[in-house]
Amino acid sequence: MTDKDVEMVVNVSPETENKLIEIAKRFGTPPDVYAGNLLETKLRELTAKSLADGYSAEDENDPDKDPNALAKAMAELLNRTPEEIEEARERLLRISRPPFV
Repeated sequence: MTDKDVEMVVNVSPETENKLIEIAKRFGTPPDVYAGNLLETKLRELTAKSLADGYSAEDENDPDKDPNALAKAMAELLNRTPEEIEEARERLLRISRPPFV
């Protein structure tokens, strides 16, 4: 964690946790780091889509105000095809800084 990271607790079903652990292992990433990367990626996509669709923060239908937004985002992320996962992985690798050794 960097000094800019924020810790949070996210409640998911045991099935979701198992899927997350399994996928994270495939990429050699700790589950918490992988989950954080997934959330950040999905939130960037949702924000870009919201801006492209003309939504503003004042919009009453703003997805950020949806109490189920996190559950929806997690469900969307965990139900991706292997091709979508690989595409997201490659996108993350392109934009990520190399780890400090």
